[in-house]
This record gives sequence, structure tokens and C-alpha cells, in this order.
Amino acid sequence: MLPRFVLRSLIVAILLVGLLPAAPRAQARPSVTFTVNTTLETDDVNPGNGACLDAGGKCSLRAALMEANARPGADTVTIPSGTYSQTKRLNVTDDLTVNGAGRTGTLIAGAGSTGAYGFALIDITTTLELNDLTLTNFPKAIYLLRAGNSQVEVYNSTLRGNINTNTGESGSALTNYCDNCAVGFHTTYLYANKSPACGAIHTEGTLVIDMNSQVYGNEATTTIGGAMCSRDTAITTIAQSLVFDNHATGPSSAFGGAIISYGALVIVSSEISSNSAETGGGIYVGAGTLNMLASVVNGNSASVGGGLLIGPGATVLMNSSTVQNNDASNSGGGIFNWDRAEIKNSAIVSNTATKGGGLYAADSTATLTNTTISGNTATEDGAGIYSSNDALVRLANVTISNNTADSDDNGDGTGGGVYQASSSIIKLKNTILAGNEDLTVSMFELYAPDCHGTLSSEGYNLIGFANALCAIAGNSTGNLVKAVTPGLDPRLGPLMFNGLTWYHPLRFGPAVDRGNLAGCSDFGGAILTLDQSSNTRPYGSASGGYTPRCDMGAIEAASRRFDVYAPHVKR
Repeated sequence: MLPRFVLRSLIVAILLVGLLPAAPRAQARPSVTFTVNTTLETDDVNPGNGACLDAGGKCSLRAALMEANARPGADTVTIPSGTYSQTKRLNVTDDLTVNGAGRTGTLIAGAGSTGAYGFALIDITTTLELNDLTLTNFPKAIYLLRAGNSQVEVYNSTLRGNINTNTGESGSALTNYCDNCAVGFHTTYLYANKSPACGAIHTEGTLVIDMNSQVYGNEATTTIGGAMCSRDTAITTIAQSLVFDNHATGPSSAFGGAIISYGALVIVSSEISSNSAETGGGIYVGAGTLNMLASVVNGNSASVGGGLLIGPGATVLMNSSTVQNNDASNSGGGIFNWDRAEIKNSAIVSNTATKGGGLYAADSTATLTNTTISGNTATEDGAGIYSSNDALVRLANVTISNNTADSDDNGDGTGGGVYQASSSIIKLKNTILAGNEDLTVSMFELYAPDCHGTLSSEGYNLIGFANALCAIAGNSTGNLVKAVTPGLDPRLGPLMFNGLTWYHPLRFGPAVDRGNLAGCSDFGGAILTLDQSSNTRPYGSASGGYTPRCDMGAIEAASRRFDVYAPHVKR
């Protein structure tokens, strides 16, 4: 349903058009439908005469395209069930709709990795719509080159088993070398496609993947982008879709198990899962921007940046999303950040790495607000967060709990919650940093379960255990800190799921009503009126002589007066 303001605008526009004098109509040729009735690949004997006929009186797919291209104006080609083997390129030079009989019914098959390309738009401005069919066994199933402002839309179809073996080539299901062109995949599956780079998709223009599409089982055999590559001119949107089980299988240069992006990338209500590469197992944002909303990055693996790697020159904005169960054999199990990340109302949970199980920040800025970091592990340092070099990590109303450093218990590793190294800075306010673990093998080891380094406080934080390895500098106003074991218990409930992200509900305890008296705010100074689960912050009212304050951490407590645990539900 259209929003009301859109409907109002349309109504006004319709009324205004009704008052205008009628414009003379252009005399366009009527659209013609050509119905294919042979699976043979034969030429049309007289292109442009309006009759799709080969030498045997049949209408082949190739003959239909020749006839449609020769006629000015939009035409339609209807293809019944069957397998249509093609050894020659399927050029499109005029507006065309191709309708099949279903993704399992109509199969258009190329001649293999050394054969001709599939549907090709070259040096032309036109539109192509493909419906209810499968494209397979092409080196490039859809190909756009210098194609003006062309547009390709694919509905209810499959692009599978397209394989390009030419060294240095990219994209086998789609290669779009036109930065002014747009391609859309809607309720479409792209799987088992391979190319040396950009296993299924190479795009330099606008790309939309939506309506429960699936991109899976694709492979970049020598280098970047297991499923897709988006160049710096690209604008890519993935909405309500799945991208999973894609792999960049090359050596150390293999970046982006599912996606490598240098342009503008938007991911909404989608899941990026079970992908792998040497660097950036799920997504590698090499430059440009990634905006992620209500999405999940889950179960990806790499050496560096198991779930997501943010490269130099890149900016990631994440809201109401979850990064979970990702693994890095080196650093940054959930996220490795080399530049700029802003994470709000999100969760980084159950990721693993050698260092920085949840988040590794190197020479970068990472700002987290209303976010939960929990259940992450590091065999060495910084299970929740590891900051190094000149990184700046800023935490506003963040809950960091239940993370474990030195998870292999070999005595090498510390800082279960956060580890601040080198000249990096970790700033925190209205934040809970407690209930983390640093495994030890002997009583003589230094023990730093919650933090290691010198943290910069901006007030109103709960630090469960701060000893000689963890100094709290800066503004101590409102801080609750314990320097002996057992540490201060913030009284968090077990992880729960709110439909978008994971969080620890806050029981009635020391963090309740202990946020900044002037209101909890982000690092831009804006007062936070909602918590991670979109509940009102602060919770409560001034009636009955009670003036509420915001709570520390990512979640407002659902209880104020009773020392009992009740599950936190969306109010």
C-alpha cells in the first residue's frame, strides 16, 4: 500500500492533468508478441516483416529476437517449456519482454565457458525484461557494455551454472560495465555461478536484489567477490533477500566471501550468512558506504574480518542489525574496522577470533550506541572489543557482558570485555562493562576479565572489575566501579531476542536509574529517547513522586520497584 502522502500527491497530479488540454498522441507501432515454437537455433528469413519465420517456417528464439530487434518499439517473446540451446549471442537492441513458462520449465542454455554470451545490450539504450525462465551454462548470462541508460529487470527466474574461466574476467550471471544502467533481480535465484573474480555479479551501475531473491553457492575462483563485486560507481540494494554459502577461494588476495563493494551498498531486511574468504568473510567494504538496516551477518569466516571488514576509505552505518556466529582465525571475528563504523540499536554476539572476537578497531573510528556486545570469544585479547594503533572507540549506552578472553585457557590473552592497546582510545558513557571473563591457568597470572588498558570515562558507567590492568580515567561522575573480586554485578538477564537483535534484559539493580541526570545521549549530543529495543528511555513517569532517569546500558529495565527478574518485552 502506498503511503498516504504519496496517494495524495498522485490524486492532486491526476486532477491537475485533467484540467490541462490534451496533448497530441505520438503514433507508435503496436507491440507484437512472437511465440517461439521450436527449440532449434535458427535465423529469421526476413527480419522486420513482422513474421517470425525461419527457413522451415518455424519461430525460434533467435528468429524472434531478430524480428523484435528489427521492429521499432517494444515487443514480447513468449517461450514455452523446453531447453533452448544457444551457441550465438542473444543481442537485444530494442525494448523487449521475454516470458518463459516458469523457472523449471523454460531453460535457455549456452554453449559452456568458451561459448557466446547470453542476453547482451551493447552500445544501445533500451529495456529488457525477463520473466519465468532459467539462464544457464553461459560465460556471461546477462551482459551490458556501454549500454547508454539501459535497464534490465528479471522476475521469478534462475541464473545458475554460468561459468567464466577466462583469467582476469569478472561476473558470470551478470556483468554490467555501464555505470548509467540499472539491473534488478526480483524473486530470482542466482546460484552455482563461477568466475575468476566476482563469482556471479559484476556491477558498475544500479543493482537491486529484492523480493525474496537468493544468491548462493557462487564462487570467485582466484580473487575477490565470491558472489558479487560493486565498483565505485555502483549503487547496490539488497532487500528482503538471502546471500549465503558464497566463497572467494583464491589466496591472500581473496576479499569478500559474499560481497566486495567500493560504491554505495544498502542492505535491508536481509541475511548474509555462511560465506568465506581470506579477508572479509561475509562483506568487504573496500571504499564507499554500507548502510545496513534490520539485517543479519551470520556464520561467515575469514582470517581477518569474519563477518564484515571495513576498509580504508569506507563508512558503515548499521542500525537494528545483528552480527553473530562469525569467525576470524586472526582478528575481528564479527567486524574488523579500518575506517568508520556507526552502530546503533544492534548486537554483536557469539563471534570468535584470536583478537577482537566481536569488534577489532585499527586506526579507525567506531561509535556504538544502544548496542549489546555479548558471548564473543578471543583466544588471546579483547573478546568483546580490541582497539589498536590510533583507533577511537566510543560507547554510549552499550552493554558489554559475557565475553571471554584467553578462551583456549593457555594463559595468553586478557581483557574479556575490551582491550585497549597502543595509542588507541576507548571512550564510554552510560555503559555497562561487567560480567566478562578472562580464563587463566594459574593463580599467578594477571587477571582482567572486563577491561585491559586505560579507558576514558565520560561518566555514569558501571565497570564490574577494574584492577591494576584496567585504569578508568576522565570523568568519574556517576561511575560505579569495583576493584576487587567478585566484580560488581549489573544484574542482567540471559540473552533474549526482540525480533531484530539480541540483548540482555536489565533487572532491577545498580544500573537502573543511574544514567546521566541530564539524559543519556549519543556522542553527537542527541538525547536517546529509545533503547536498543525501541522502548521508551527513560522508562517510567513522574507521577507518584517518582522522577525516572535513563538506565545504564543498551536496555531500559522493565521494573523499578521489585527486586525480581521479569523478561523484558517490547512495551
